[in-house]
Amino acid sequence: MKINDTLAVQRTTMANDRTLLAWVRTSLAIIALALAVLHFGPSHKGITAGAFILVFASGYCFTYGLRRYLRSRARLYKQLNRLRQAQSFELEIARRKAQGKAEGEFNL
Repeated sequence: MKINDTLAVQRTTMANDRTLLAWVRTSLAIIALALAVLHFGPSHKGITAGAFILVFASGYCFTYGLRRYLRSRARLYKQLNRLRQAQSFELEIARRKAQGKAEGEFNL
């Protein structure tokens, strides 16, 4: 694999990791907001229901972020395997060409 391809894969992997961390951070912030509303807000059924809605929204954010991360990671590794297969195919062709020139014939 070429150095540019390796660096591109590393950049994409790190960006995917940062995106997951952003979703986790958002999820934690929503939970903190829900706890603050429960702790500092007046004891009212509507306030309590709102806090539980925030907790469910936090869970949704976390689940969505994790799902997106896993999908992107699977897609990235699928492309990485394709690049490696293409490279090994190119190396095999070059090896066979070199053998064919040395032996006086070339068959793929």
